Amino acid sequence: MKLNVGFIKSVLNVYDEMSQNGISIVYLGEFHHQITKMFTSMAEDDLDRKDEEKGIIRRVYSVMVETLQNMARHSDELADKFNIGKGLFMIGKKDTSYYVITSNKVSNAKVKTLEAAIK
Repeated sequence: MKLNVGFIKSVLNVYDEMSQNGISIVYLGEFHHQITKMFTSMAEDDLDRKDEEKGIIRRVYSVMVETLQNMARHSDELADKFNIGKGLFMIGKKDTSYYVITSNKVSNAKVKTLEAAIK
């Protein structure tokens, strides 16, 4: 397999952008219970190393667990016969705020239902 130099430069640019914006964990792939456990453990260890307050650790942990579970349950892009959801997960900290970014595909038929649930 031969990679295009332009592609490699693009990947390095994305890496630089993520680093500059405080992103510490990025994952693209399947979401299931073991993945959720792994990411929550990694993030919790990272927050402990940064001497974050226990309340902040609990809030970040809760948001991560909920979003990762939603990814596993509600993704319409399924990885295999076991109906494991696929998507993108990122966590980062910029200044004093933590953020969790997720993305997964959902069919158009579910859009109105999901929008109503969010509101």
